[in-house]
Amino acid sequence: MTEADVYTERVDDVPLLVRQQEAMGVPQVLDDVIRPHGNWQGLSVGWVITGWLAYILSEADHRMCDVKEWARDLRETLSSLFPQPIGEKDFTDDRLAAILRYLSDDDVWAEIETRLGKRLIRVYDLGSETVRLDSTAAAVYHDPERGTLFRHGHSKDHRPDLAQFKIMLGALDPMGMPLATLVLPGHKDDDGLYVPAIKRGRSETRNKKRLGLGYETIRLQEGEVDGQPVEWEERVLVVYSPPHAKRSRRGLAQRLERAERALHALTPPPARGWRQWDDLKTLQAEVQAILKRHRVEEFLEMDYIREVQSRLVRKYGDRPAHEEEKVRYTVQVKRNPAAIRKARRLMGWRLYVTTSPLGRLSLAQAVRAYRGAPRIERDFHRLKGHPLSIRPLYVRRDDRARGLARLLSLGLRVLTLAEHVVRDQLEATGETLKGLYAGNPQRQTSRPTTERLLGLPCSTYWL
Repeated sequence: MTEADVYTERVDDVPLLVRQQEAMGVPQVLDDVIRPHGNWQGLSVGWVITGWLAYILSEADHRMCDVKEWARDLRETLSSLFPQPIGEKDFTDDRLAAILRYLSDDDVWAEIETRLGKRLIRVYDLGSETVRLDSTAAAVYHDPERGTLFRHGHSKDHRPDLAQFKIMLGALDPMGMPLATLVLPGHKDDDGLYVPAIKRGRSETRNKKRLGLGYETIRLQEGEVDGQPVEWEERVLVVYSPPHAKRSRRGLAQRLERAERALHALTPPPARGWRQWDDLKTLQAEVQAILKRHRVEEFLEMDYIREVQSRLVRKYGDRPAHEEEKVRYTVQVKRNPAAIRKARRLMGWRLYVTTSPLGRLSLAQAVRAYRGAPRIERDFHRLKGHPLSIRPLYVRRDDRARGLARLLSLGLRVLTLAEHVVRDQLEATGETLKGLYAGNPQRQTSRPTTERLLGLPCSTYWL
């Protein structure tokens, strides 16, 4: 009787992730653009990147050191998915480091994004009228003196003590799929990042007019691009939203109430176990911290009262009788009605600016476009959190950090496009999916996220 060797592999979501990238053209585009060293053997660069992205998205881990072992455990699965069997050296950390170096090349990356963007828009019939631009910063514990990428600057992570690098995204509405990814030093101002991102994405009379609860005006602007003066006209849209005003006013009222409760709790009546303030500066610092935390500095006014309690201390031994004073500071809180009225009057109003002519983008269309701005924040949430997890950053060299950020932006494309396709098909068929929510297996949805889909058994995947 012939003995057989049996190998067991847990494939999970890997086949889906590989096939999705193949359908997007990721390995083909990368192989067309990246020319590796002549000694490169085994899987092509495009297919190694495809496998690495499958690992990153499946394991929520961008470290290079564990990919080789992961690939070894899935040898048969990956060999059946790739054009050729995988070898021992296809996913070594030095090979993955070389890939990051290739992706760090600005010209190479620009060509990759251009080709991939055009392919995805064409193959998946994606609308390309609205592209959103925004930046985020990733704080790191790296030494800013060892390179040029990690620098101190305005921290969106609220860690001004740490160095950082910036990522500018140009994302396609309504799905948020990245079309342009720029990686820049952390001290760069956002103002100078928009024009380069717009250029990358494009590779694929003064009067006022009333319109509903808003109006617009045209103004001339001047600036400098690449050392050359430029002038342009932009439309300023002034829009009032009653629902937004209602939410903002309710939020202000809640912040005021919470701040007042916290301030009153600072100076309770004297009693055992309750802190009493005998130093005015310390009390004032605590009050300012509460005002800042609740964002009500301009709406509340403080009166500080110094209370002195005297008591007669009787003679004791050689000490004569004397009067002892105990000082206590309290705070009285009152609202500033004028400041509150002014703030409430301005709530609900927003200013939007566009250079699109009226014939292409009406005031109503522009407002709808701007109100969808939070969509790109979801990209940043995915990029900096689960599953792409660019923080903490496990590479230190500038070129590897730049290449890794660009690699993860490819993973972001996989997430957004897979989600877009699934939702479109569910909408077209009128179907829903269930079993995606822990603790509520019967809950149904027609708008699942890719993250929830990746938590399903492989047999339930479909694209």
